[in-house]
Amino acid sequence: MNLSSVSGNSASFYSTSTSSNDTAALEKQLEKLQTELKDIAASKEDEKTKQAKTQQLQQQIQMIQQQIARQQANKTQNAQAVQNVSSNNGSAAAKNGIAQNAIDFRV
Repeated sequence: MNLSSVSGNSASFYSTSTSSNDTAALEKQLEKLQTELKDIAASKEDEKTKQAKTQQLQQQIQMIQQQIARQQANKTQNAQAVQNVSSNNGSAAAKNGIAQNAIDFRV
């Protein structure tokens, strides 16, 4: 689950933690498929059956690796967006502080 909102710290934290959970689940699934792949290679099934199962598992592994890569890229983009929002808010606050100080000195 991804939240596109970066307006608040809690939203960005939720997005990051959910993405981490999703990635962890995918990594666990990836490990399971890789174990199955090894089991097939060691099995006593005929080569044609092994090849068909191996090909299917390799496709699933590739899809999961792509999902993990997308989630990691999204996580990086979200972190950069949060950082940009934070730095923009900091700049605005600094400008407002300078303006406030200028007003205070003029009074």
